[in-house]
Amino acid sequence: MKFSVGDVLSHKKTGRHYRILVAADVCRLEADGAAAYAYTLKDAEVLGDRTIWVRVASEMEDGRFELL
Repeated sequence: MKFSVGDVLSHKKTGRHYRILVAADVCRLEADGAAAYAYTLKDAEVLGDRTIWVRVASEMEDGRFELL
């Protein structure tokens, strides 16, 4: 499953909700050029956590995240 900017996902293991900031069609890892997603906690502003996570697309799309 491919995700788009603005999609909200649930991480199955932690139950946390994340929002896609940059999709894999334009986001790449510098080290090897692999397609990746950039994402943040769904309510990052409210929670005071502005961390942006970047994960290789193959991991995002392998079933550990589900679209809400």
